[in-house]
Parts: sequence; C-alpha cells; structure tokens
Amino acid sequence: MRKLRDLDEEIARAERRLETRRDALSDSLYGARLCARRAMSAPKTLLGALALGFMIDRLGRLRSRGTRTAHRAGIAGLLAGLGAAALRGAIANPGLWQALESRWRGRQHPLRTRSL
Repeated sequence: MRKLRDLDEEIARAERRLETRRDALSDSLYGARLCARRAMSAPKTLLGALALGFMIDRLGRLRSRGTRTAHRAGIAGLLAGLGAAALRGAIANPGLWQALESRWRGRQHPLRTRSL
C-alpha cells in the first residue's frame, strides 16, 4: 500500500510538470501573437490591403451592374471588408506608429552628398 507522503510527492511532481508546460505554452502563444501582430501591422501588409481594396473597387466598377452575379459580389464584398478591417486594425495600432517613427529617425540618408 502506498503512503500518503509518496502520493503527495507524486502530485507535487505532476503539478510542477503541468506548470512548466503551461509556462512554455504561454510563452509560445505570446510569441505567435507578437509575430502575427507584427505581420499584420507591417507596412507591406497595409499597402497590400490598400492596393487590394482599390483593385476590387475598380474591377467592380468596370462591369455593368446587371451582369454581376450575387456570388461574385459576395466574394468581392467579403475581400473588401477583410482588407478594410486589416487596414483599420493596423491604423489603430499605436505600436505601428512608434515603429514607423523609430525607423524614420534611424534612416540613412544615401541621397545626401557633401557640398563641394
């Protein structure tokens, strides 16, 4: 028969294992969240969403309204909404503006030349 002390030690070991796994999972989730936030607020992503929204809007205006099917209109509306949501989320992100400001201040000036 097992003693209560043995069970307490086994429970303590199991709790420590669970705690380390929970901490590791928390760290990996934080890293994934940070990576996704950086990717969504990247200038390339913002410009891509803006260009995609502009192209969807222009292509939608090229065809007459009567020939457009409901399926295509739904997909175009969905893509335009997703692009607008991504752009809105990136604009509202203060970290984006801080990153842009730090890059602007840290930029190099390759076009400046010394005056002769």
